[in-house]
Amino acid sequence: MAQKIMGIEMSAKNIVMAIAFMIATYLAIRVVGTFAVLLTTGFLGFVVSAVVGFLLFVAYKRGR
Repeated sequence: MAQKIMGIEMSAKNIVMAIAFMIATYLAIRVVGTFAVLLTTGFLGFVVSAVVGFLLFVAYKRGR
């Protein structure tokens, strides 16, 4: 029987899947970071910030 960590059996398949999740998370953070730099500079950054702020406002008002 394999050892359990946080209630999940650590079989070979689960270890490989956990490593894949770690790598995918790392890559997703890198991609989001790259787009964040591109979308927050200059006039485009101002426009993106305004649109995101407006969308957050609409979501807040709909949730009330």
